[in-house]
Amino acid sequence: MWGGGGRVVLIALVLFLVALPTPASADKNTYLIITKDSTTSPFDLLSPNITDFKLLYNLPAIHGIVALFDVVFVPTLKKLPGVLSVTPDTLVQLETTHSWDFLGLGSNGQPTTAWERDGRFGEDTIIGNIDTGVWPESESFRDDGMSDVPSRWNGTCERGDDSSFQCNRKLIGARLFNAGFQGQSVANSTLPGQAYPIISGEQATAANQPTDNS
Repeated sequence: MWGGGGRVVLIALVLFLVALPTPASADKNTYLIITKDSTTSPFDLLSPNITDFKLLYNLPAIHGIVALFDVVFVPTLKKLPGVLSVTPDTLVQLETTHSWDFLGLGSNGQPTTAWERDGRFGEDTIIGNIDTGVWPESESFRDDGMSDVPSRWNGTCERGDDSSFQCNRKLIGARLFNAGFQGQSVANSTLPGQAYPIISGEQATAANQPTDNS
């Protein structure tokens, strides 16, 4: 037999349970989904299996899509026919490494391998670099003495909201991929150089000209 106090306790317990956060509101993350082919549209893949998701990128070149959804749906997606992998977006610690050794430039300007000799140390090569930001106004990106932008270049110089952001003959293009950060409220950047104030050594050094170190 319930008294007045018992009803108050029961009602309070029910309200407490209702107020608990659901997994869908607490465990969302950004995931890269790779499939065997790109014939299935992202929405045809996600809609029947996920109740709430946000499509961030469609990557047909690698048969992949990037989406924001709850972790509870990962096992279901991994079991779908044609899905090769479901990989979470993970924040990692940035490290500064030995740029010269990484690029194979520690041989005093002399080619030591066939690719260095035949490729003329990558002369006239368009390099794609994934980094945390880029600042064209930095001295590292001056284009003095650089040749013209190759006619085969088919990229773009994405400026975000910064009209002063300008590419040049060394930094010939820029793209911003921060939808995953924004979806998880990790960062709120709309500019190619704003997410983190870091320029990697490889980014500025790789697209450079030989100099005399003597």
